[in-house]
Amino acid sequence: MVEGEPRFPTTEELVPTKYPPQVLLDVTNRCPLSCIRCPVPILRKEPGYHPSDMPLPLFQKLADQMSNSSILTITGDGEPLVVRDLPKMVHYATEKGITVRLITSGLILSERVTRELLESQLDFIDFSLDAATEESYNQVRLDSNYRKVIGNVNRFLELRNEIQGENPTTKVLVSMIDQPETHHEIADFFTLWQNRADRVYVRPLHSVAGYVPMESRKDVGNSPSRIPCRILWDRLVVNHKGDVYFCPLGWGRKEALLGNINQETIQEIWNGDSLNQIRENHIGHNIPGGILCHNCPDWRSFTWGDSSGQYLRELLEKS
Repeated sequence: MVEGEPRFPTTEELVPTKYPPQVLLDVTNRCPLSCIRCPVPILRKEPGYHPSDMPLPLFQKLADQMSNSSILTITGDGEPLVVRDLPKMVHYATEKGITVRLITSGLILSERVTRELLESQLDFIDFSLDAATEESYNQVRLDSNYRKVIGNVNRFLELRNEIQGENPTTKVLVSMIDQPETHHEIADFFTLWQNRADRVYVRPLHSVAGYVPMESRKDVGNSPSRIPCRILWDRLVVNHKGDVYFCPLGWGRKEALLGNINQETIQEIWNGDSLNQIRENHIGHNIPGGILCHNCPDWRSFTWGDSSGQYLRELLEKS
């Protein structure tokens, strides 16, 4: 599946839900990889960078604030599997009835952690693989090991069937980004995984809100042709310190900051004046120059009617 063309949202779609459909948790800013279009290799060289993980008590505070109608996606400005307490975090959330998705490169997925995640009733594990062959993988995923990653994914599938039986509750997703180095492998990627994973999909390449230059992407400012960005109605992002951002492409930039879960709850921030004003600015084509959105060309990648939360819920309903 490849993302569709952008369309204008309906009036109903522009009414915010009571709770955020998704909460993306950047549980760490540490990562062993150096992917060619990821900001991490740049950010960890900056003077203010401090490698850090979310403490378990702060994660529990976040989970306690969440609604069961929201999906918690544990991802990162890094690799979630570096966090020692990750299985405990997943277990705490699923015990509360929260749907949990984990996004990982799969490189450091040990057998012990695999078993712990499966026993914690993790709902989804999403492997970002990005290529169908070792040669292409090595071009885009630096400091990784293709054969080890594929072995870890295959072992996860084996242990899932061993621990959870013929109708496993943990769904396995695999994805690749449509990059120039790997575009020719999209069909092969589907062929490789479609009979093993529960979902195979391709994500569009984006510029991380202009952080990574892309010649084919240009912002359109407040042009009437610009579509309100679906992200503002679809998700919030929480980092390892509890800071809350309105965009996953913000990567800690202050202009995307909304608050902190130690001062306000997720629901209060989601329904707060600051985020509602940004939504109104998008609808009215009146985005001020001081916020992240003004020069961001990536709204085209987040098409209305085609969100990750939608296909996750569809997979849950099938099971």
